Amino acid sequence: MGNNTERRKREIVGHKTFHDANGYRHEPLTRSEADALLKAVDKAKRRRAKLMPDAKAAVMALWEAQKRLKELGWTEGIYCPKDGSTFKAVTLGSTGIFDCVCEGEWPDCTWTIFDEHDAYPSSQAPALIFKGERTSQ
Repeated sequence: MGNNTERRKREIVGHKTFHDANGYRHEPLTRSEADALLKAVDKAKRRRAKLMPDAKAAVMALWEAQKRLKELGWTEGIYCPKDGSTFKAVTLGSTGIFDCVCEGEWPDCTWTIFDEHDAYPSSQAPALIFKGERTSQ
């Protein structure tokens, strides 16, 4: 039985993707690693539920985050440069601060977020933008 348990822990159930100066590489993801990841995901979910038990609490947390970002020099995405110049942007649903450009005639312009080699065009302005030099990442 112990042998089966050890074999199950080492069972390959997926892959991990790493990115470095040489590009991307994949390594096997074992059952025990996947179990540890799922345990961390469940812990984070319980933490969020405790901090924000309902929609009102979650909206208040979002408002607090927006307020703090504005205190750090960020502003609404609709106030971005509309001349094709690059600025920093954050969007709902992402934890990154990305380069962004706005091209076209307002209000029908296209905002494009850049993440390394990928570009994500959108017809909606990012949640917040930063036009200054330092973003306090």
